[in-house]
Amino acid sequence: MLTQYSPDARNSGVTPAVMNKPTSIYLDLIRFLAAVTVFFVHANYDRFTGGLPVLWRLKDFGNDAVMVFFVLSGFVIAYVSDQKEKTLKDYFVSRFARLYSVAIPALILTVVLDHIGLRLDFDMYDGGWFQNDRPAWRLASNVLFVNELWFRSVRPFSNGPFWSLGYEFWYYVIFAVACYLKTPLKYLLVLALCVLIGPKILILMPVWLLGVLVYYIIKHRQVSEWAGWLMF
Repeated sequence: MLTQYSPDARNSGVTPAVMNKPTSIYLDLIRFLAAVTVFFVHANYDRFTGGLPVLWRLKDFGNDAVMVFFVLSGFVIAYVSDQKEKTLKDYFVSRFARLYSVAIPALILTVVLDHIGLRLDFDMYDGGWFQNDRPAWRLASNVLFVNELWFRSVRPFSNGPFWSLGYEFWYYVIFAVACYLKTPLKYLLVLALCVLIGPKILILMPVWLLGVLVYYIIKHRQVSEWAGWLMF
């Protein structure tokens, strides 16, 4: 099953089945629950529903749910880099494909829906949560994932949750440099990347790396299946 493997398998170099079907379903369930939590937290904003008492207790769990996404992301990236994407090219092709398959449709939908929303209820957009100055610059910053560098926060119009992609992109890049490059210069590159992205992104990187750590704990140690699941 998930993390149980024999000493013979460990000594023979056989990789334990860290990611099997039950594990994948379990992780999808966690991801779904986190997504539902984030959705209802946003739905409870005054500008959308006026604040629903039934959802009030969820308001403090929105940030926790996002942290769950980061841990899951680190776990999955550790898995695919270890088991599937053996080269730097494979890794980046896969990461860019997955990121932009989400980012581009999200930005297009944001532009279209904000255009419609402004026509239907212009007053609702009168607030700091909607930022539409220099639209081309905003779109470019988010397409290139430089929207959250240092103390910037370039929101793509009304799409506040897009910030998380501006964090994850750089976690992917730093992880790739650290794990795929064989030159000692990679340590300088990691340092340079850390200076480039700034403290705001770095402060949450340990949360993402926790997912990486969980993957390798499960892979290299003989822990029970339920214990591996409870790590999440």
